[in-house]
Amino acid sequence: MKRLFAMMLLGCALFSAAPASAYVESTGVTNKTDKCAWITVYFSDAMSPWSIYPGTPGFLKPGQSVGWGINKKSEIKIRAEVKANADCSGPTIADTWDVRKTGITSQPSHPTARLQHDPNGYHLWFY
Repeated sequence: MKRLFAMMLLGCALFSAAPASAYVESTGVTNKTDKCAWITVYFSDAMSPWSIYPGTPGFLKPGQSVGWGINKKSEIKIRAEVKANADCSGPTIADTWDVRKTGITSQPSHPTARLQHDPNGYHLWFY
């Protein structure tokens, strides 16, 4: 009987209502290049396999940023397929990505990914 009571208490603690801010963190990506990029966001957590985040993929033109809310316990991967031109035309000239593997609660608040170009090529990373 004590075990049943303890399990019921644990269930109440796990499934009790909490404010949305307890579960959601804002994050995003900024295109700091002179090229357009096709952005795809993937997410995963302990209960689900990697999936494409709703509302993505999509084009992100030079200088643009996009953001969204994601579960604080989710791991996220952002992929950028860089196009040859700023107007999103032409072939893909680079394919880069970064992953926030440990869930975003263990990282600085509001993690943002940045797509940049340097002499070594195109890079996307969280900062």
